[in-house]
Amino acid sequence: GLPPWMQHQVDYRRVNPLVALHNEIVAFCRLMEPREEEMKIREDLVEKFTALIKSVFPNCEVDVFGSQATG
Repeated sequence: GLPPWMQHQVDYRRVNPLVALHNEIVAFCRLMEPREEEMKIREDLVEKFTALIKSVFPNCEVDVFGSQATG
């Protein structure tokens, strides 16, 4: 079977393989991109963890990093 991000089998006789690869990468990225509700859950978790950490260490600063920070 095909991976979940592929809609149909690619006919390489009609499609340039590099274009097919590009399209597959774009489709995979769209599949893996967090949905709006997932982003909300992450933001809520960051707020909860920040509140918890600041309750123990009031002068600290909490910064998210990586893909969460850069979107």
